[in-house]
Amino acid sequence: MDYRFEKFDPQTIKDERLEQLRQLFNQLLMRTGGDVEEALDWMQRLWEYHNFFDGEVSFGEFKEYLEEKGYLEQDEDGYLEITQKGDFSLRSDALLEIFSSLKKDALGDHRTDHSGIGFDVLPETRP
Repeated sequence: MDYRFEKFDPQTIKDERLEQLRQLFNQLLMRTGGDVEEALDWMQRLWEYHNFFDGEVSFGEFKEYLEEKGYLEQDEDGYLEITQKGDFSLRSDALLEIFSSLKKDALGDHRTDHSGIGFDVLPETRP
């Protein structure tokens, strides 16, 4: 068994944590029906209650992170809205959540009296 040691980089840990928080934000965004302002309000409440980062990173910095990475942008009225990249991220996370919870089922092995578009004649579908 080999171990690889690297220099400790606190920025890497911070970035990974911000990415996890972005995924939490996406969950909140799904629960609020895509309302960015409401999701941010819930995120801020969670931030204050759980004291994310122990004060090292503020909630404002998290919002800036989302804007810098291109997940959110301000509209002409000054409200934050989701970008195309943010929408793609939201959909990807949703699909990942759905398909990661599916369990395998028995492969095939089910009887049917309807034939598909294939050319193989099966014993169950012979006239």
